[in-house]
Amino acid sequence: MAYSYSDYNGLRVPDGASADDVAEHLSYLIEQLDTRLQGVASSTAERDSKFFDAPAGFVCKVMNTTPDPDELVGIYVKTKPAGSNGWYTLYENATTFTVQPLLLVDGYEPRTNDTVPKIVVEDENWITIEGQVVRTDGGVITFGSPVAYVPAPLAVPAQTHDWPVGTTGVSAAGAPRVSLSTSSLALVYWGPSCTAFMFDGIRYRRATS
Repeated sequence: MAYSYSDYNGLRVPDGASADDVAEHLSYLIEQLDTRLQGVASSTAERDSKFFDAPAGFVCKVMNTTPDPDELVGIYVKTKPAGSNGWYTLYENATTFTVQPLLLVDGYEPRTNDTVPKIVVEDENWITIEGQVVRTDGGVITFGSPVAYVPAPLAVPAQTHDWPVGTTGVSAAGAPRVSLSTSSLALVYWGPSCTAFMFDGIRYRRATS
């Protein structure tokens, strides 16, 4: 005997005469469920692809996956029917970045015009630091050297941090890193002597009053 099935969001359910009473009743129940449920995605791009076939009225929340998986990025309701994308924003974190140069200590400068160290304020919670640093005299950057300061109150960290950093011209093996203190607001290099290092990849949570 041939059986026919319908697909309900990936669930294979036998159709009417293809099922006994219990399965047939379950099939009917699934058909009556409201498909306008809440979905979760890690980005708006994933939202668009993952819920492309969701109906109008479907609600999706986008959650940060790293470094804080509980951080809500946005809430959206679908305005277009299944098979098309169109979303109305109910809530979204601030996305207008504030960018300003990082205050370098005397004796240090950007490695190139394209790698000027800067502070990027992503939103009310997060700061990113970018850029590369060398000594103005062409010398080496040594262990324990303060190289820059983050501005207060704009970029005060919620806690003291240190991060691994990339370097060039390293004099010896080691694990170069940069620390940031909540009190001094100084970015300090800790590692073997080098001719340049990169801030890229530094991201931290801002202190809130």
